[in-house]
Amino acid sequence: MKNVLCKLVVLPGSNPDESVRPYYERAYTHWESVWGATFQELDGKSRIFSDNFTRQHEIHALFEDLNCVAMCGLRYYDFRTTTPRKDSYFEAWSEDALDQLVRYGKRVVIASNLSIDPNRRGREATGGQYNLKDLIIATTLRRIGELEIDAMTGTMRVDKNMQGLIYQAGGVPIQREVIYHNVPVDLLAVHPLRKKPLLPSGLDEMTQELWDNARGTGPLDHLLLPKTAARRVA
Repeated sequence: MKNVLCKLVVLPGSNPDESVRPYYERAYTHWESVWGATFQELDGKSRIFSDNFTRQHEIHALFEDLNCVAMCGLRYYDFRTTTPRKDSYFEAWSEDALDQLVRYGKRVVIASNLSIDPNRRGREATGGQYNLKDLIIATTLRRIGELEIDAMTGTMRVDKNMQGLIYQAGGVPIQREVIYHNVPVDLLAVHPLRKKPLLPSGLDEMTQELWDNARGTGPLDHLLLPKTAARRVA
């Protein structure tokens, strides 16, 4: 690729096809290492459980060869049922915040479990212009822009500026600087049917290259049928 020195692999959270199993295993190892260290830092507990990984409907993983260097998980919820409001993901969310999340519609995708290899947090993986955090968030925002959903949401660490690019692309705050796991987080939303995420030109080009050359499948396409036509990523 012209600008990006890594590739995108799209994975299910569980039961991967044999063709992507090596990538799946590497993505899980990456996730377990990064999030184990994160929870040790935040809560003093390094033990994590695999279901936070396996319950994702779709995982976007960036690889250098067979090394996973960044990932983000997506999970779809239909808020026409009562169970999403009781999901542990929304532990930090008030009822008012949840009402704001679904004010334009009930089809919601949660973006979570974003992780970056701590040894690859510079800009060299993107040719020096952006870091991997920007790239994986932008990759996911591009995907969100093509799904027939009413909102994407995230609980984003403010001290790591995880929210910055999302706001720049058109996301809106629901509640700012809520304390969660002992750090401030922003509860936010993107409403792609009202305002498609708009990426900076450089990131827009890079993420287009990544998706054009992606491996794996788009599990959310099949989950959201018939609203979204299923597709196969080459």
